[in-house]
Amino acid sequence: MVHEQVKVCELKSVEAVAGKDKLKAIEVFDGATSYSIVTNAPNVTADKVGQRLVVALEGAEDLPGVDGAVRKAHVGGALSEGMLCDGKMLWGGSAGTAVFLDDEHAVGGPPPASRPRPKQAGAGAPPPPVAAGEGLFAKKLTKEEKKAAAKAAKEARKAKKAGAAAAPDEPAADDDAATVVDDAAPEDAAPAPPSAPPAAAPAPAAEPVAPPPAPPAEPASAEPAAEPAAPPKAAGLFKKKAKKPKATKL
Repeated sequence: MVHEQVKVCELKSVEAVAGKDKLKAIEVFDGATSYSIVTNAPNVTADKVGQRLVVALEGAEDLPGVDGAVRKAHVGGALSEGMLCDGKMLWGGSAGTAVFLDDEHAVGGPPPASRPRPKQAGAGAPPPPVAAGEGLFAKKLTKEEKKAAAKAAKEARKAKKAGAAAAPDEPAADDDAATVVDDAAPEDAAPAPPSAPPAAAPAPAAEPVAPPPAPPAEPASAEPAAEPAAPPKAAGLFKKKAKKPKATKL
């Protein structure tokens, strides 16, 4: 149990000690009285004003690394009525930096018996809405899931090629555009259910072809067809000449 003169105090001000590069004169408040402390802790800066730290005031005893009781003293020409506590003085561990506490520790009360765990930034506030889509910490695929995804991707490419061959009018998809999860999957990859190839497009229905028109029928003749005339007989080479009648003189 720590000494009763080791208290949680509020930091009120931080000023540099004239002529001393590393020393700072600070004012702390324990809920009833203000005290002047001189420190060289590098993490005590003006932007920490209002926060809570642990101070060993005059009379505190049994502090690791401190011989005897804490006394008032002039350090660098400025009055110091106590000293700031580091982690080694309270719980053991690192030394040389002042211990700051959260606001849940009351001013004027004792420091916690063990080192408090640092709170995450924004703890207690509702988490911001997550936009639709993959989140930032997306779940990573296991080795088996990667193997199954790689096998399924290969089956899908084969099915796509088979579909392209069944429909020659459609251009074949570029195989390089397919997403490959892990082409180098080992042989012992867990088999994934093959994807069914896409059904081929049905062939267009054939249009009915009309039969050619029949030739018009010839009209029936009422009279029988006349027989063809016999060809004229050729005159013979030695045809007998007819005798001319003799003219009668009058």
